[in-house]
Formats: sequence, structure tokens, C-alpha cells
Amino acid sequence: MNLHKHLALSLILCNFLFGFFGFQEDKDEQYEEEVYLSFRYQGVIDEIIIAYYSDGNFYLPLTELFDLFAINYELSISTLSISGKYLNQNTDYIIDFTRRYARVKEKVYSISANDFKVKEVDFFVTPDMLGEIFGLNLTVDLSRLTIRLETDQELPIITRHTRRYKEQLRQKYGGQSNLDDYELLAGREYRTLAGAMMDYSLYASASESNKFANLNLSLAGEILFGDVQGKLNSSISQDTSTFEGSDLRWRFSDESQPWFSTLSMGQVNASGLTSQTIQGASITNQPLTPKRSYDTYSIDGVTDPEAEVELYQNNNLVEVIHADEVGYYRFLVPLNYGTSDFKIRIYAKQGRVIELDHRVQIPFNFLPKGEVRYDLSAGRLVSESIPWSERRDVGQASASMGIKNWLTVGLGLEYIQDNYEDRPAYYGKLSSRLAGDILLGLDFALNNFYKLSMRGIGPNNSTLSMDYTFFDQQNLYNTQDYKHQFIGNLFYPFQIGDIRFTGRGSGTWVQLPNEDRFNLSADINQFLRGFRLRYGIREQHTFGAAGHNNSSQIQVGAVYIIPRIPSYNILLRGSYFSTDLSYNSSIGELGEIKFQYIKQFNARLKGQLLTIYDLIQQNAFFEIGVTLDLDVTRSNSTIRTIGSTPSFTQTVRGSAGFDKNDAHILWDNRQQVGRAGVTVRMFVDEDNSGTYDDGEEIIPGNALSIERSSSRQLTRNGIAHLTQLQPYRRYNFRVNEARINNPMLVAGKKKFSIITDPNRYKQVDVPFFTTGVIDGRVERVKDGNFLPIAGLKIHVKNEDGGYEVSLRTFSDGSYY
Repeated sequence: MNLHKHLALSLILCNFLFGFFGFQEDKDEQYEEEVYLSFRYQGVIDEIIIAYYSDGNFYLPLTELFDLFAINYELSISTLSISGKYLNQNTDYIIDFTRRYARVKEKVYSISANDFKVKEVDFFVTPDMLGEIFGLNLTVDLSRLTIRLETDQELPIITRHTRRYKEQLRQKYGGQSNLDDYELLAGREYRTLAGAMMDYSLYASASESNKFANLNLSLAGEILFGDVQGKLNSSISQDTSTFEGSDLRWRFSDESQPWFSTLSMGQVNASGLTSQTIQGASITNQPLTPKRSYDTYSIDGVTDPEAEVELYQNNNLVEVIHADEVGYYRFLVPLNYGTSDFKIRIYAKQGRVIELDHRVQIPFNFLPKGEVRYDLSAGRLVSESIPWSERRDVGQASASMGIKNWLTVGLGLEYIQDNYEDRPAYYGKLSSRLAGDILLGLDFALNNFYKLSMRGIGPNNSTLSMDYTFFDQQNLYNTQDYKHQFIGNLFYPFQIGDIRFTGRGSGTWVQLPNEDRFNLSADINQFLRGFRLRYGIREQHTFGAAGHNNSSQIQVGAVYIIPRIPSYNILLRGSYFSTDLSYNSSIGELGEIKFQYIKQFNARLKGQLLTIYDLIQQNAFFEIGVTLDLDVTRSNSTIRTIGSTPSFTQTVRGSAGFDKNDAHILWDNRQQVGRAGVTVRMFVDEDNSGTYDDGEEIIPGNALSIERSSSRQLTRNGIAHLTQLQPYRRYNFRVNEARINNPMLVAGKKKFSIITDPNRYKQVDVPFFTTGVIDGRVERVKDGNFLPIAGLKIHVKNEDGGYEVSLRTFSDGSYY
């Protein structure tokens, strides 16, 4: 109960307890006895209620129950009454203890002096009174000292709990919003030689005219404190065979200083105007792990005093607070890169629910104010057909800085041999955010091109984007010899009646020296009873010296998905149907018809059927495929025919990682090269050393969960292996002791974080310690008899500190 409610009741009772309520006889007090009752309801309410027992009746605390049920109420000192909104704002109620009546909406009930008692802290009423007035059927089991509630109404506390539980599930499986890191248990560990991971892909095809096979291997590890990886490719056909290596790269990373993060050597990407692939070296202070948060964002407002306010970011519940005594609330949240959707949900007085929406965009190239990022790279262009000595030299340098929280600028130069008159190109970039919803960008390379871009978000998640580029000359940055280029896109969802639609339109204009080209397209998707209907039109126009050329096409289609639920036949559930028909309006003939069927048989097996018939060329295409997704590998088999020519293809891919912690190779159906892994060993620390010793018991199962990430978990001999993690990234881990079969074991650290190492498995030891039990029984002596004391609060403390818990005794006086 809130403090002000206690004070209000105290004032009421001090003024009226002995004066006004003379109708309650003093002799009743002689036979009253306090009773501690256990009250549990739907796993949400679990409290000890102090009730009174007198003359065969139980009396329950009214406002305390209303607080537990989250029922709105207000106390009146002048009339000794309680009133409010019951369950919703359309149901007014009042209980007047002075005039002894109660009213719910238009229905009036009489109450007698035996229906309630007035005590120092609350009004106590009989369960029958609550059942008659509110339909709250409360019964007391005297033998078990428990309260049981039966009602066909959904109480506000249950509604709130259900809502919170759904948001917690969504947050758990949709990504965490909490960005705080736990105590670091294991940081980056540098090795001169460590790690061994391999990805493989085997492809084979066969047709009447050719047979071909290819094996591609990606290998990775750690050498000289940096991660290294490369590829080996072998192919064989009827006429030739090849074997070669490529893409060898070594990378060292250390983000302990703001001026340096990564040094790369070998085949790297020069992040200039054209992002060329070179053989050389690069150095940067760009974070190896992309930043999540850009800035701190303040969201505040005014509503009803003490209203409950929830903040959602991208549909994840971030925080719940209460407005202060004047109704002011304020959230400070991290503003993440990308698009963030914020929703404020206010549970105000009298059952009102208020929702406010706000959307903010932060481009990934934005930098906080004062932060500087740079890139330097040099080498020669990668080319398989040109010898190293004849390849073109490349050099690039760029830097960007956050000027304001809404403005980031960058400058750079790029030199590519034999391009732009063998001189470096100087370029700049400007990114700005206006009014939170409009992004403006300017990219330019002096004497080469100038590009202006705009992105905007409107109501109902509609989006608008436009890009215009002016080109000065033809060179590496303008290989098509464009003069002007414009690209525009619009996406707009809307609704007509109960039917939802989405509309999308795009257009491009390109001007060349002798012609102008226009491409226009428009699509509408209609969602109707499980179907998604598609309508589209495509237009291409060319204006030049040869006159006007154009083509036009109209498309219609439908998509239907049968969900994987038992109510559908097993042959149909998990099926995807799609069909499309095109009409060439330029020549007035039907174009092609396409039908696709995909069937997800189970989590491992999927089948696909695709057929296309070109009505103009009178040509048919047919394809049938089967995908088998096992734990250690993936297989895809496909048979296709084009006209009357059949062919067969087979692909097998997967990965292998060597975990030297237990000298075991971990096979997986996903790639492991360039990733990281964690080996989790949970054990009973018998000598309390904090480290694993030979012979100590390994705890089977996986009681470790990872936050803000998803990973695959493989278990061998009771030891869990987590794969598919990003290297150099700090991950939060949490120990779930409920998954341990032995309840006497507790983890030494329940929350911690680690930094993963590249291309290898990191060993994490989680020691568990054996605990003891403290139990007993509390009784009091009355008339020579020992009676249990239920609901008594007991405080257990460690004399040296570090452990403290409070608990109440059970109905038989015992505690545990």
C-alpha cells in the first residue's frame, strides 16, 4: 500500500475510530485473533495476508487486496468511503462505511456492521461481501491457512502481468536493449599460433554436354597475435583442372587506444570512392565491432500524477517508471544506429491507456560530436590475369569527424594509377539529420561527380528516398559515360476498410551524351484472408537520335502460405504457393507464367518446385530441388530442364573447427571461418580454488545463456560449445541455476562477460560450489500448547557480510 494511503487511513481512524463506530462492541475485540494467510493466485500474486478471525468469520484487508489486484481506488476522509473505477473506466463503484452501502454502476448493495471492521491500518471486510459486490469469491482454508480466489473476471494485475510477460519474451528472443556489460572474466588472449577452422563447399554438375566439379576450402587461424585466413580452390571438368590459392589476409586488432584499431595485410579492401580490392596493407581506427549506440536520447512528457509509463524501443520493453507527483516522466535511452521506433505507453488513472509514437534515424556513417575516424590503405589492384609487376598502384586516405550530433563530415583522397589523368581524386562527404526524420547527404569528388541524396520517413512507416548525381567526365568513377542520374523510391502502406495494402513506386532517369533513359515501376500488394495479391507495371523509355523506343509490362501474382499448425493436413502445412503472370503491353501478348511451390517437411528437410513457361518464345523451364539441413552439413540436390535439356547439380557445404581444449573437431552446417567460439566447462569446485582440477565433477547440461546475441550450441561429454559468435566482441553471459539438476549447487559468478578470440574456441570455466541448508520452525506457547506462527518474517545474514535474505514462515511455522 502506498504511503499516502496509509496516512489517509490513519487520519480517518484517529478521528472516527472510537467516536463514530460505537456500534462495534468492545467485547468483539476480546475474541479477535490475527491470522496469517498465504494467498497465491495464477502465479502472479504470492503474499502473506494478515486477516482477523472473529465469531466464525474471517475479515480481509480491503485496500491491501485492491493494491494486490491493481484495482483503482481513492479514499475520502470526510465520508469514510472508498471509491474508484472497477476493472475499467466505465464501471464506477463506491463503498460508504458511514452510511453502510455499496454501489457498482447502478446496482446498490446494503452492508451491515458484521460485514466489516475498522482497524488501525485498513478496512477489513468479509469474503462474502467482496463476492456479492464485486464477484470476487474468496474462501479461506483454515486447516491450510490459505486464501483461494475464484472469479470469471480478468483482474488488472493479471492483465499487466500478461502484457509484461509477452514483452519480456519478445525482448528475450528479439534482442536485448540493455547495453551494460558485466564484469569481465576473460579478455582478449593473444597467441603466436592457435586456432584452426575450415569452411568447405563441394559443387558438382552434370549435363549431356559437360561435367564439372569444384571444391572450395576457406582456412583460418591465429598467427603472430592476429587472425589469418585464405582460400584454396580446386576444380575439374572434362577438359581442364585447376588448383590455386587466393584471398590470403592477416589482421591484427587492438582497440585499447582511440587512435588505432586494426592493421591488415594481404588482400584487403581500400575503402575509398570505389572500394577497390587490393593486395597491400591498410590501417584504421574504425571499430572492428560496429557500435550499437550513437548518443543518449531524452524522452520526456507530462501525464497523470503517479501514472505508470512504459518505454518500448523497436518493440522491446526498455524501462518502466512512474510519473512523479506532478505527472512528469523522463527516460534517458541509448540512441542506436539505424532506425529506432520509440513507443510510450501510459497507464493513466481511471483505466485510460495513452500511446505515443516517435521514430528516429541514425545513419551508420554518423559519428558522435568530436569523434574522428580514419582509413589508410596502399597496394596494387587484384587481378587474376595480370602479373603483379603490371598491376595498377592504389593509395587511399580518408577521415571523418562528428561536428554536431546531427552533422558528420569527411574528407579523403584516392589515387589509382592511369585513372583521372594519373592524379589523385579529392573527395568529401557530408551527412546530416534534420528534424529526426529527414536525412540529407552530399558526396562529391572534385572534377568527377557530385551526388545529393535524401531519405525521409513519414506516417505509417512510409519512406521516401531520392538520389541525384551530376558527372563531370567519363573515367573509373563513371564507366557508362553518364551525364545525369536520378533515382527515386516511395513506399506507402495504407488501408481501405479492413483490407491492408502496400504501395511501392520507383523511377530512374539517366542522361547519356546521345540519349535519355527512363525506367518506371509501380507495385501494389493486397493482403486478403491469408492471400497476398500483387499488381505491378514496368515501363522503359529511351529518347535519342534514333527516336523513341519503349517497352511495357503488366504483372499480376498471388502468394499463399499455409502455416505449420496441426489443424492443416500434414501434406499441406508448411507450404508456400506462388504464381505470377506477365503481359507485354507493347506487343499485346502474354509474356510468361510462373508457378512455385515450397514445402517445409520438417526442420531438416525442404522441397521446392519451380516451373516457368515463356508464352512468347514457347519455351519451358522446370526445376525440382531438395534441401537437407543436418547438424554437421547442408546438402542441396537439384534437377532442372531448359527445353528438353536436363541437368543435375549437387552442393554440399559445412565447416569444421578444432577445439584444442578437449582435442575435438566440431563439425557444423554453417561457416566458422572468421567467427569465434566458446567452450563452457561447468564443474564442482571441490577445493574452492576457483579453477578446474583433474578429477573434479563436470556438471552436464548447459546452464549458461548469452545475451544480445544468438548462437548455436553443441554439447559433448557434458561440455557446451557455442559457435557462430563474432570475434573481438564482448558478450554478456548469465548462469541459470534452475537448469542444474542438483539444487545444492550455486555458481561462483552468476553474471560475467568475455571477449572472444578470432578463429578459435575460448575456454570458459564456471565453478560451482556446494551449499548448505538452514531450516527450522517458529512456535509460540499459549496455555501450555505450542502453536505455529505463520507469516513471520525472518532475516538471515552472514556475519561477515555478502549474503542476506528475508523470508516468511510457512503455514506450519517452518522456514527453509
